[in-house]
Amino acid sequence: GMQQWGLLMMCLALPLTLSMTEIGREAWEAERRQADDRCMNPAVEAGISMQLGTCRDGALQRSAAAVFPPDYKPDATRCEMNLPPAKEPQCDVECGPGEFLTADAGGGVCAPCPAGTFSIGQGVVLDRWSKMPPQMTSKCFSFDIEAYYNDPGGDQWVEGTACDTWKPAEDGDFLYSGNNTDLDYVESFLVLHLRFFRPGEIWFTYQVDAEEFADGLIFRIDNENQALDPSGRELASVQPDRRTATFPVSEGWHIFKWIYVKDFLWTRGQDVARLFDIGYNGTDRALSECQPCFSGATSEEGSAVCGVCPLGEVFNATAGGCTPCEEGFYALKGFDQCRPRPPCTDEDYEPVYTQCTDEMKRVKSFRWREPAVCDPSVGGVALPAPQQGAPCAPCPPGTMKNWEGGCLPCPPGKYSTGADVPQCEACPSGHEAPLGKRYDFLSGWPQGLATGCVGDCGGGGW
Repeated sequence: GMQQWGLLMMCLALPLTLSMTEIGREAWEAERRQADDRCMNPAVEAGISMQLGTCRDGALQRSAAAVFPPDYKPDATRCEMNLPPAKEPQCDVECGPGEFLTADAGGGVCAPCPAGTFSIGQGVVLDRWSKMPPQMTSKCFSFDIEAYYNDPGGDQWVEGTACDTWKPAEDGDFLYSGNNTDLDYVESFLVLHLRFFRPGEIWFTYQVDAEEFADGLIFRIDNENQALDPSGRELASVQPDRRTATFPVSEGWHIFKWIYVKDFLWTRGQDVARLFDIGYNGTDRALSECQPCFSGATSEEGSAVCGVCPLGEVFNATAGGCTPCEEGFYALKGFDQCRPRPPCTDEDYEPVYTQCTDEMKRVKSFRWREPAVCDPSVGGVALPAPQQGAPCAPCPPGTMKNWEGGCLPCPPGKYSTGADVPQCEACPSGHEAPLGKRYDFLSGWPQGLATGCVGDCGGGGW
């Protein structure tokens, strides 16, 4: 029902150094007034915040409580502190993306998230995995073959034996399905129970490396398998790139399960599934606080998402945004602090070539590898000077050099070891030369090959 609140906070002052009989009644009263002054310190009251709870079934208003500053220490003499009156906000107040619900004298208003934080409005994004979130649990089961043969009709799945549960990675970048390599008949469950106040969504970004069509990741909503890729496949076994899957969710209570399954045959790849983030909306009408951006990320006031600072910049909480590194320092995308640029070495540059001329020569020059983080001005090596008249790359195996200096493929039935041979040799009796391509020397990307990078990359790929 309706709740009226006016919180009475008690604090303690320092113990008196003299007894009342020694200093008298008047001195004791003066000491108590000083304790009251300390208790009513404006700096303390300014640091008090109101924290809102969730709306329970049938409730019209949210609960509220006062939170003192973390460094606040009550004194030893009892004294009273009257907090300013506040009206608990109604449960039907809704805040949008980039906003959170505050508790103030107006009964709760939607305010923009401070810089460095974010809010998706009516849900949560989990992307920090220093520990297992309190709303999630994990269990694992293994199949007992001996129990199956002794009692085929019984329960042969044993919890917590010969299996491993989901857990956070040491660096907190993801949750993974445990160490179940070389184990047979394993199911490792990650479970999440949520109540949706309105139709919403759940999404997560995952990666899997397992035996194809046999081991891998299954996702269930209310014990129903969901398709994890556009083909409709329910078991994700080989997903080397990060993929985000999104599913609609109806109003009401739901149970979500991520299950890593293994059969009894082989182990392939890393034998693991990873979850990098899990998000859902529709579980609350308004959030009572904004989530902090992950380390190295930033946001402006009123943001629904956080972004990573660009190359050479880091997030500055005081400035409320990305700031460039000082001279002599560098930062890759996602760094939370600038680092000193080291001296350059021979490993920091790479050769680049021009096209071959009619004289079968080319120019060989050098450039710093991307991302360039070393500092040539603090010692170490400098870029070598360009080299004129460098020889062209030799022809790869399976080709021969033509009179123009180009490389031609060997005709059918003939082969070569490369190295600029003028002609290919015929295969001996009983042998064949299957057609194929081999690249030993690359000055650029041959037709059909490309490179790239997905994620917070420091360069453009290979």
